[in-house]
Amino acid sequence: MEKLRDDSWETYRDRFIQVVEKHLGSVMLARKDWISSASWRLIQDKRQARLLAELEFYKRLSKECRAALRRDRQRWADEIVEEVESTLQRGQLKDANLRRLRSGHPGS
Repeated sequence: MEKLRDDSWETYRDRFIQVVEKHLGSVMLARKDWISSASWRLIQDKRQARLLAELEFYKRLSKECRAALRRDRQRWADEIVEEVESTLQRGQLKDANLRRLRSGHPGS
């Protein structure tokens, strides 16, 4: 009985995913532009270590991941600041404010 229930669920799930992908397209995870590809690899490695229950490796990757994301976020913020400052130096106040708003920064 349990085996039948598992098979029914898997069949339903797979069919549901097929229908959704057919009509809505494949689902993509939200990707933040400011995260580098190296950081995404760290995130994936960390997730895999967690799923494999490799606790020590997971802890080390978590630490590396936090540091990499911190660097990426700082680099992204510095780029926005440089862009806005150069726009302000050219006397384009309205454009500078629009760039800040379009940057997607949570504080904007």
